[in-house]
Amino acid sequence: MITVQNKNELDNFVINNSNKIILLYFGASWCGPCKSLKAILKDENTMSKYEKLAPVYIDIDLEDLEDIVNMYSIESIPAVYLSVLHDDQVKTIDSVIGFNWQKVEEIYYNGLKILSDINDNNNNSDNNHSDNNEMNDTNN
Repeated sequence: MITVQNKNELDNFVINNSNKIILLYFGASWCGPCKSLKAILKDENTMSKYEKLAPVYIDIDLEDLEDIVNMYSIESIPAVYLSVLHDDQVKTIDSVIGFNWQKVEEIYYNGLKILSDINDNNNNSDNNHSDNNEMNDTNN
């Protein structure tokens, strides 16, 4: 899990993990349940079960992240949003407010199907572009 310091870092993280489910984890150092969730997200053995999950920590107390906190209307923590990048936009699959790792897992496994569908659509789109380019090449 990485910690972002500003919106630009978050944007880059999302773009670099476009083939994964992005777990946006909103928390704070003073929040007890946040510490429990953070411990799970930092545990390499646990996280190795979720190879298509890209967790990112967003500290709600950082002023540079206030826009992101407001964009997601964070009022309670911990807050977890599982999202995918689709058509250059972050689409939220679902969210969990409070500490409920079982619910996060459930959303992750449901999200794998969504992620697969997005990747299949992207691959089909890429193949269609390749086919069109090949046709254009043979016509020249």
